[in-house]
Amino acid sequence: MDITFRSRSDGKVTQMQGRWSATPQPLTLGVFDNEKVPQSLRFDLPPDEQGEVVAIAIKRDGNASAFGFTSYSYANSMMCLPSLALPDEEYDVEVRAHAGPVEAR
Repeated sequence: MDITFRSRSDGKVTQMQGRWSATPQPLTLGVFDNEKVPQSLRFDLPPDEQGEVVAIAIKRDGNASAFGFTSYSYANSMMCLPSLALPDEEYDVEVRAHAGPVEAR
């Protein structure tokens, strides 16, 4: 799944691979484990109306910016990767899920 944030003020684009919330966190004994990241990027989603949850951003008290949230966010103790900073403004967000040739937005 791919997620794109587009700033409404200046059109700046931030892109990332999304993380399915129902997948295991990429941690081993509370420590970020890069080897577990691929498991969190794939998910067998049943074809029904219920859908599935995807966390796309995180915001911390005292910080004006939010941050895109992906499996690699676990590598940072605050789960806020500077490369995924989203300044305090409005965004249009597009989430693209795909399975082989099938894609949904």
